[in-house]
Amino acid sequence: MPFKIPVLIIICWFCLSFNTYQKINLSLEDAVQKHYIKINIQGVENSTHFYEPVSLDIRNISDKAISLTLPTGTLLTPTDTSIQTLIVTEKFIANLNPKQSLKVNIKAMCTQSYKTAGDAESIYNLTINSNIQLIDLAKFIEKNKYFNSCGQSAVWALINKNDLSSVFGSDTLAQKTLRLYLHQKVGLKMPTKAELNDYRYNYYIDPNPSITLGGYFQFGLKRPHDIQVALFNDQNILVRELYNKKAYLPQNGEKINYAFDFTVYKEDTYYIKLLVDNRVTLSKKVNAKSIRDEYLEKMKQRQQRY
Repeated sequence: MPFKIPVLIIICWFCLSFNTYQKINLSLEDAVQKHYIKINIQGVENSTHFYEPVSLDIRNISDKAISLTLPTGTLLTPTDTSIQTLIVTEKFIANLNPKQSLKVNIKAMCTQSYKTAGDAESIYNLTINSNIQLIDLAKFIEKNKYFNSCGQSAVWALINKNDLSSVFGSDTLAQKTLRLYLHQKVGLKMPTKAELNDYRYNYYIDPNPSITLGGYFQFGLKRPHDIQVALFNDQNILVRELYNKKAYLPQNGEKINYAFDFTVYKEDTYYIKLLVDNRVTLSKKVNAKSIRDEYLEKMKQRQQRY
């Protein structure tokens, strides 16, 4: 005679299984407010302010399984008001079991070009974003994966209402697409023909050799990586890309050269940073003021002789 499982036992097993795996769907902010989770949002060491500048540390303190969402366009406001507020540029989703913890880096970009970029000690809080144009731009950046200098300069252009000549970088497709998007959606002014061929707004135009500050990083890698060299100011804000190659394999001892026009970029101090896969690997401090002053003195002396 075959063995039969009572119907009651099967029903109870189904209910227990359903309750065990059913998750509560909440935004990250709602989960915090309802005391289901605790979070810490902090700057990431050796990151840039336009790729993955913060880490999100989540701890599920409840006895419930939770599905969490951090929407694209959410603002991350620093506790230090001298630091730039960030906007999330890629939606984050996480599933946490009861008492489970998770730590992950979040894609975001700076929104206040006149302030300092955060660092590894910076702490941030979640803030609702009411700027629909900025949210839409963040979603556009996410859709096209423009997590680069062009995407960052587009965010600043929208906030500052800059002409679109300020949106530029090594990624010419991103540059063209973002300029067109902001022109059509917001009405920002497209670059003039002269600006398109101006060193200040075109990554691919070389600086004048006579007024150039240059150097190189010398190193080698065992497998291909995305390699960048970029100019940052004293506030740790990206000023200009100087070199960019995707999936590149520098040979042992190979020199990666860089140069910039020190009469265009007029701050006293800069940092030349080598980025490998969007993480700062090496950094050089440059006293641009002393080099600029020396150049101007030589020009003055030359004019006096003639």
